[in-house]
Amino acid sequence: IKYIFIAGDVVDGAGIYPGQEKELEILDVYDQYKKFEKYMLEIPEYIDVVIIPGNHDFSRSPDPQQPLAKELFDEIYKYKNFHFLSSPGMIETHGFKVLMYHGTFFDDLISNIPYLNYEDMGSVMTECLKKRHVHIIYGGKPIVPYKYDPMIIRETPDLFHTGHTHKNGYAIYNGVYCINSGTFQDLTPYQEKQGHKPTPSIVPVLNMKTGKISEI
Repeated sequence: IKYIFIAGDVVDGAGIYPGQEKELEILDVYDQYKKFEKYMLEIPEYIDVVIIPGNHDFSRSPDPQQPLAKELFDEIYKYKNFHFLSSPGMIETHGFKVLMYHGTFFDDLISNIPYLNYEDMGSVMTECLKKRHVHIIYGGKPIVPYKYDPMIIRETPDLFHTGHTHKNGYAIYNGVYCINSGTFQDLTPYQEKQGHKPTPSIVPVLNMKTGKISEI
């Protein structure tokens, strides 16, 4: 393993949905980030770690989301192998272009297009690539007004990596690998009410030479 990509929601946050405090072991969001940082510091320095924010993170809610602030961490910003991007954000590793987006808009996309659903995240991601845009519909999940559109996919990636739905999913569209990397959180009472069926603790691993995707 040379790279670890984390597609947002590195903590559960606080006050994100009604009754969330009943499901949390760590109530204070800053203490949640300290716990996350503790896990990150166990990663060897020869592995580069790329992190973007999600809707549960301490970042502005509308798309595009800003990178996680230095003030949230004590140590990991000092290490050169940690890289913090916006959501969406693009990074190139050994000539391999990776587009990362947390996927906050996916709820709107699934509810507006009849043939999309949470069980097949590969198709949801493919829809974004077809439209060359990660926030296709205006009027639902909020977006920040810019003079230009930061949600357009201007450059074709080799890998499109997302999260948000807590569901592992994969696809290949016109040579672009699509990976939705699931979650480490098991089914919560709130998610059960929403009808979600998470796939916790399944880590997808992409071999950048062969294109093979395996799961741990």
